[in-house]
Amino acid sequence: MYEILINDELVGLGLSKGETNQWLLDLFNELSLEQKDNFKLSLGFQGEDKLLEDYLYETDFKIPMKINFGNEIITIIDCNM
Repeated sequence: MYEILINDELVGLGLSKGETNQWLLDLFNELSLEQKDNFKLSLGFQGEDKLLEDYLYETDFKIPMKINFGNEIITIIDCNM
């Protein structure tokens, strides 16, 4: 289960990996093209021949994780630790 913080403010608690990935995809869709590139890079996605959705579901990220979201920083924490 994961906690999500935006600029150190708790916005999600007890999310599964699938819920967290869907939340990230929803945020991704809100960004401009330039911001989308930065968002993908902060996730470690570097132009692979796959969709971002596939990448999220196939990748085990090192947690805690910080992601650039426009002018904000998203932090994902494993709340089982």
